[in-house]
Amino acid sequence: MKRLLILFGVLDIITLLRLKDHALSTLTSLSEFSWGAIFAMLIYVSLVFSAYFLIRQSKIGCWLTYAQLPLRVAFYIPSFGFLIVYNKALFNSPDNIVWLMIALEILRLFFTILIHRKMIMSRKA
Repeated sequence: MKRLLILFGVLDIITLLRLKDHALSTLTSLSEFSWGAIFAMLIYVSLVFSAYFLIRQSKIGCWLTYAQLPLRVAFYIPSFGFLIVYNKALFNSPDNIVWLMIALEILRLFFTILIHRKMIMSRKA
């Protein structure tokens, strides 16, 4: 199950690569004070760290995933956002896949919690 953490880390890298243009434009707009830009940069930086720690299968990656959740929801930065591109190319409509992405995000959170609990239990034993 810990291999799922590696998959989640790779998904964070894919998300960063998919949104790199937005991250760069947000970085250049930081000269003018904006809470939205600051929180957006915070989520992008945290994605770098969560990807690193998830790939290393560290508990810190789990904690970062939990902390990212509100910002991911607020800025609509799904882990499975790449599915929109494929859905748009195949079906010419991104609306069909939104519910699937929400379900996948909930499953990601569920499995992260399970893995994190297992890591904590194995440390106590």
